[in-house]
Amino acid sequence: MKKTLSVLTVLSMSVLLGACAEDENAADNTSGNQEVVVEDEETNTLEEGEEVFTDDRSEGIKFDYFEMNVEYPDMIETAYQVEYEKENDGLEASIDDNLNGQEKDGAQAFETLYPIFSELDFDENTSQEDLVSQIVSQFNLREDFEWMEVDIDLSNGETIEFEAETS
Repeated sequence: MKKTLSVLTVLSMSVLLGACAEDENAADNTSGNQEVVVEDEETNTLEEGEEVFTDDRSEGIKFDYFEMNVEYPDMIETAYQVEYEKENDGLEASIDDNLNGQEKDGAQAFETLYPIFSELDFDENTSQEDLVSQIVSQFNLREDFEWMEVDIDLSNGETIEFEAETS
């Protein structure tokens, strides 16, 4: 009887200590892996640190991929960089704004990008000059950029890619 009681006590203590250890690990991991839920959005953090999330508003965006890099002559690093991708398992978005010292990822970046993307009005037949003008205006960029690279995959399967320079 004493042996059975001792075994049960040891097993109970093991389960209790194991549960506590899991809670401590979970607390340690929350600093870099926060789940953000806003209304109809779900957010999951991947191991690589890229946040994949969903947002029903993305259905109104007419492209599945948008990448832009802008450089200015008075800056050593890329001044403004945007990445957005809509995939079957969710969305990825990031903004690296060295003009204003801001960096946003995931749902936070999408909150900034959505109103901008909603105002962009282009298709595969839009001139490069018109698209550059819209991008500069909607992203509130300086017009004196030195170099701009844009890569967009439209939802209809068409691709827009170009590099623009100002003199």
